[in-house]
Amino acid sequence: MFVIVNTIFIAIILYGPCLALSQVTGLHIWFSLVSCGIICTLYTSIGGMKAVIWTDVAQTVTMFIAIVLSIIFGFIDAGGIRKVFEIATAGNRIQFDNATFDLSTRYTIWSIIIGGSFYTTAVYSCLQTQGQRYMCVKSIRAAQKVAWMNFIMYSIFILLCACVGCILYAKYSQCDPLRAKLISKPDQLYPLFIIETLGRFPGLTGLFIAGILSASLSTISSGINSIATVVLEDIYKRIAVENSMTDKKQAIISKILSLIIGLLIVFLAFIASYLGDNILVIVFQIAGSFVPPILGVYLLGFFAPRVNSRKSSTLETDDLHEPEKSIVEQQQML
Repeated sequence: MFVIVNTIFIAIILYGPCLALSQVTGLHIWFSLVSCGIICTLYTSIGGMKAVIWTDVAQTVTMFIAIVLSIIFGFIDAGGIRKVFEIATAGNRIQFDNATFDLSTRYTIWSIIIGGSFYTTAVYSCLQTQGQRYMCVKSIRAAQKVAWMNFIMYSIFILLCACVGCILYAKYSQCDPLRAKLISKPDQLYPLFIIETLGRFPGLTGLFIAGILSASLSTISSGINSIATVVLEDIYKRIAVENSMTDKKQAIISKILSLIIGLLIVFLAFIASYLGDNILVIVFQIAGSFVPPILGVYLLGFFAPRVNSRKSSTLETDDLHEPEKSIVEQQQML
């Protein structure tokens, strides 16, 4: 299930920044998808986990620089920090007191705290994408330090993204670019903002594109590597005729699997353009539907060690009966 869900998830992640690249540069979305997908697939399949780690470092730095600069120039262009948050507050975009228990309300403090806690627990403890990072350090203590450092940096990044959201609302509160036909999808709003705000400064638009692509390629490269590892260890080795393989042969098979998975992700990214108008909502819907069963199986192993693989598989299958229906219903509500 991890392989299927993560492949779909990464395909959607690839589509997002390519849409931004198409908006800023004028390149056709298909060209952006193919070029970004193939480049990421090649360096991941050739370099393996080492390439994933070092590109993650460079991409993280680029991503933070790009978003910080867009926030600084955004505040200046919108009339200052105070004005931005006054407009956002007046438009009911900043809510700290929404503690209702009404399940029909999409975003509340409780849905963010409770849902976010379970989702974060699943991502950082049950998925191969994070597990492979823990295995790259020398000890458990070092892995714990890395996890805490990631938590701090991720929290800062979320706050920066929230600032970007407030800036976008303040700038376009009196004029809806979607209704004005300046953009065709809500996901193109941030690229439009960059063009209008930073377009007059040479190089900054390119830095923004690099930041957007960095955020995506970092997820895609680690995802491809983790999927290839799971397929090799849990599927290929179980059906392989030979009982053992040399390290060299495993490395070759892993590279081939990474290449195949990467090409499949590029193909699925084309389909992602027909899933809906808001990529972030789709990502949350998929994660919210398929990640809980994975977490449930892990928790079952912790608290009920007597349960065998057949019973845990039954539990996971039962939990997967409703996700597709749930996603369709949520799309109809938007």
